[in-house]
Amino acid sequence: MPETRVHRKLAAILAADVVGYSRLMGIDESGTLAQLMAHRKEFIDPKIAAHNGRIVKLMGDGALVEFSSVVEAMECAVAIQRGMCERNAEILKDRQIVFRVGINLGDIIIEGNDIYGDGVNVAARLESLADPGGICISDTVRNAVGNKVAVGYESMGKQQVKNIAEPVHAYRVLLDSEAKQSKETLGRGKTRRRLVTVIALVLLIATGSIALWQLYPRDRTPLPANITTKDGSLELPDDPSLVVLPFKNLSNDTKQDFFVDGLAEDLITDLAKLAGLFVISRNSAFTYKDQVVNIKQVAEELGVRYVIEGSVRRAENRIRVNAQLIDALYDRHLWAERYDRVLDDVFAVQDDVKQKIVAALAIKLKSGEQKQLIGKPTDNVQAYEYFLRGWRNMSGRLTIVRAQGALKRAIELDPNFAKAYAALAMTYAMDYRGSILYDHWIRPPATVRTQVHALAEKASALDPTLALPELVFAQIRLSNREYDKALEHVSKAVALEPSNSEIYATRALILTATGRHQDALAAMQQAIRLDPKPPNDYHNKLGRIYFALRDYERAIESLQRSQQHRRSEYFFNFYLPASYALSGQKVEAKTTTNYLLS
Repeated sequence: MPETRVHRKLAAILAADVVGYSRLMGIDESGTLAQLMAHRKEFIDPKIAAHNGRIVKLMGDGALVEFSSVVEAMECAVAIQRGMCERNAEILKDRQIVFRVGINLGDIIIEGNDIYGDGVNVAARLESLADPGGICISDTVRNAVGNKVAVGYESMGKQQVKNIAEPVHAYRVLLDSEAKQSKETLGRGKTRRRLVTVIALVLLIATGSIALWQLYPRDRTPLPANITTKDGSLELPDDPSLVVLPFKNLSNDTKQDFFVDGLAEDLITDLAKLAGLFVISRNSAFTYKDQVVNIKQVAEELGVRYVIEGSVRRAENRIRVNAQLIDALYDRHLWAERYDRVLDDVFAVQDDVKQKIVAALAIKLKSGEQKQLIGKPTDNVQAYEYFLRGWRNMSGRLTIVRAQGALKRAIELDPNFAKAYAALAMTYAMDYRGSILYDHWIRPPATVRTQVHALAEKASALDPTLALPELVFAQIRLSNREYDKALEHVSKAVALEPSNSEIYATRALILTATGRHQDALAAMQQAIRLDPKPPNDYHNKLGRIYFALRDYERAIESLQRSQQHRRSEYFFNFYLPASYALSGQKVEAKTTTNYLLS
């Protein structure tokens, strides 16, 4: 019998699947399937064809694609992930279809229309390592592509993956369009040195050779209790306390969500400026978005007495706003109003709502607060809409470029739009902090810092009541270890917006960096009290402060709650194995150390 010849060739393999596909199908099976098919037909398949790719097979929510050119494979993956961000922009976050993509360059076996071999298997494993909306590639792809695709790269080190004998050196692709690839070379040595230092510290702690707490300035003030609770519920603050729930969009157009959400967010921000009022943060308030809520339960969960809820209907050049203020403690309505106005009157509606709330709660305004409470952020409604779009996209590095584009457009439409300058300054500050913490950036750090200062100063000059520019200055100063200056700016920010949780969280970081851990704990607890359903990062910050105070049990509890699964973030969580070791939990210390080293 003649021997069957095995056909092999070198190819670039792209593997992709949908993040959380089972969850999406559980929410809306037919809608999810229809949305996925639309993405494939209208966008993904044409992109693959345009880059000369061949779809080998579709596997439910996944796909395997072969390319003869690794550069075209990369360009296709980048185009798909960037394009999906745009296609998802107006879709509710929990309904969005988001892909993970892995790319490998290797030898494959061809059998009919199918392909096999380690080259295919590695691509599938890399896909599982990719972030939602991201791309993970092998070192063979990285070396072959070089500088031919306008993206950046972050080394993930060697990864031991299932059913592959040798570890695979993986890279995370940084999709920001202006990422500087040359930074990879500069940052690699710095990251490696930092990682070696951290690992050495953890190993020394685990073997009992060093007590890491000696590295911190000592603060022997007795530790306070955790955030005060009563019968399992948060106690009410002394000042009137409220939450502004996300307004309901009654426009039958999900594309108006950004506008409706923006009205509620602006209301939160403006009310948070009042010293005599305790206002829950936007982050916690918006956990109730698109939910049927029990007002009393919401108030108990967030530890407030008053709840504001409302709805918005927008049709062409008119808006209809319904708003009401409820005393959850006594289950009664204190105030309700319905507004039917032209769109240009939206700011007048906001001002009236704020003043009615202040009057209903009998809040005594301090000098200058009445001026803070009212006034148009801009005379240009279109500029305001671009601002809201930009603000909505300030959630991470994948969307920061889009945010900057929208905010720049808002400034073009209204060169005196202070909030837009402040928000744009914050996007650049996010980029600058990324260059300090993660060794990768969109623009050169020195350039970014100059832009941050210019934008923040412009915002403050146009509107001295804004806290955001001071927060931006504080975070930049903190990144540069200019702690005295950072404290000056963050103190000004607290005075301007006393109910802003992010300001207190930043204050906590500055204070603990200077050894004032007890004060840092109080600031971090205040941040979490204002944001009772905080982001995971708040638990991480709190855990690190407890570690500095040598309260290792509480440090472990907080660090575990931070749930930081990504190794790039987990890098900073060497505090967790250290806390285990110093509290005598050697098995747990070894387990988490091994994870850090893997």
